[in-house]
Amino acid sequence: MNRNNSKYLTVLQLVAVILAAILFFKNISSSVYDGMTIIAGVIMFTGTINIIKNTIKK
Repeated sequence: MNRNNSKYLTVLQLVAVILAAILFFKNISSSVYDGMTIIAGVIMFTGTINIIKNTIKK
């Protein structure tokens, strides 16, 4: 994968993590514990780990 495509995917993943975090914390603050909240939490957790791992690798 070339460098420009990698930057684009990192930005896209960062946007996904931010949106998942907004959904997760909005639902948690409203005491809504449904499947979407769990999926948002997983996306937020794994996306953050991947971004950190890719940043360290570069």
